[in-house]
Amino acid sequence: MKRTPITRKKKIADEVVKPCAKEKFFAELAEGESLRNGPSVKYVPATPNLKKAVAMLRDGVRILFLQGSAGTGKSMLAAWWAATLMKEKKIEKIYLVRANVATGKSAGMLPGTEFEKLQPFFAQTLEHLAKFMGQGYMTYCLEKELIELKSAEYMRGRSFENVCIIGEECQNFTADDLEMLLTRLGKGTTYVMTGDSKQNDLRGMSGLQSTLSLIEKTLAEQPDYLSDEDLDNLSLIGSVVFMPEDCVRDGVTRSLVKMYYYQ
Repeated sequence: MKRTPITRKKKIADEVVKPCAKEKFFAELAEGESLRNGPSVKYVPATPNLKKAVAMLRDGVRILFLQGSAGTGKSMLAAWWAATLMKEKKIEKIYLVRANVATGKSAGMLPGTEFEKLQPFFAQTLEHLAKFMGQGYMTYCLEKELIELKSAEYMRGRSFENVCIIGEECQNFTADDLEMLLTRLGKGTTYVMTGDSKQNDLRGMSGLQSTLSLIEKTLAEQPDYLSDEDLDNLSLIGSVVFMPEDCVRDGVTRSLVKMYYYQ
């Protein structure tokens, strides 16, 4: 069978139809804009402590620790804030970060890509992000690496500007982990750190407890090595403690949370 010759006219036509890199870039940009402006769920804080946390974020807190009982909406609040900043173009990226101590093994010991290794641990946070960003836009951000899942052990040597970092299960961060992460905050960046000290999988005091104690002590004592500007900067670190009574899940869950917390 003879091959059909490709004419110069057909070659030119193919070249015209084939999009160039610049056209592809603007097409993807338009797709992202369309998805970014899509429908999403409105967030309404359900408890006084959630309202307090929202107020602190809106007042410009740069690092916010959300600590306390399970089921109190900590991860949902963190996801809502990150999604809001992303949709309003106030940040360029979202990082979801956690420690890897629950099984006593590094994430590198698990099979698959980094995303595949960490996705099960962030399943709930990703569900919250999809709710507030829209599933299509969240998927787009994951594909373009505008949302990244990271283990704390892979964050060394980085500096973060114009991003929102959600630190999950922070009771499992060591003091060194948190020092490493917190001292990489750059311009336009916000951290929302969630954790419950009663679910600590570390031996001894968690980095969450020791870090919060150090911040509280430093602000109270106001040592000479800190200038007034330093103290003002440290005042941009906030903390909200959630109690079992703040549980926003089913009534049975709230009762169980109280039972385990107060035993």
